[in-house]
Amino acid sequence: MTSTDTARSDPSQTRSNDTATTSSLLYDAADTPSKRICYFYDDEYAGMYYGADHPMKPPRIAMTHSLVVGYGLDEKMDVYRPRRAQREELVSWHSEEYIETLRSTTPEVFKHSLSHGSTYAKYGLDEDCPIFPGMFDFCRLYSGASIEGAAKLNSGQYDIAVNWAGGLHHAKKSSSSGCGHFCLDQVNNDDVRSPRPGSH
Repeated sequence: MTSTDTARSDPSQTRSNDTATTSSLLYDAADTPSKRICYFYDDEYAGMYYGADHPMKPPRIAMTHSLVVGYGLDEKMDVYRPRRAQREELVSWHSEEYIETLRSTTPEVFKHSLSHGSTYAKYGLDEDCPIFPGMFDFCRLYSGASIEGAAKLNSGQYDIAVNWAGGLHHAKKSSSSGCGHFCLDQVNNDDVRSPRPGSH
């Protein structure tokens, strides 16, 4: 058993560090599988709420995680609590103005703008890509997971990286799109394109 077993049994005991530069390893795989797998998850995902009529339901990520744990699949992977993506990582692709708008706009101001002529249309912020409580930190959290996953794959440390929230990657440089506020494909660009040590 490792020192991370307590965190594994109760992931809500610790909170992701806002300024951490690496993800926290919660649990080491007891057996070495044929494929080395890193898995990213945080209990904060479960509390995110896009709205009653919105098709995106982050609690489904928590439900999927419960199945993973229930079937003991977490014991076959190294489980990490993701760190939040830092501003300099986000602005490596997204515009400063866009990131600042996402960070500073409150749900109340956003809702008021929708009913009084939205001033956020140019940022792609609408019913499809809303501002909701905790949205900016949620996006930073799953983005940090994808950035870390890409780095671990590229270094050769792992063969597979799992981040259920990583599909929220449809944003443009200065606007949201397709339920996504950040574009992870571009944020991860340098990590993904750099060749692995010893690869050709």
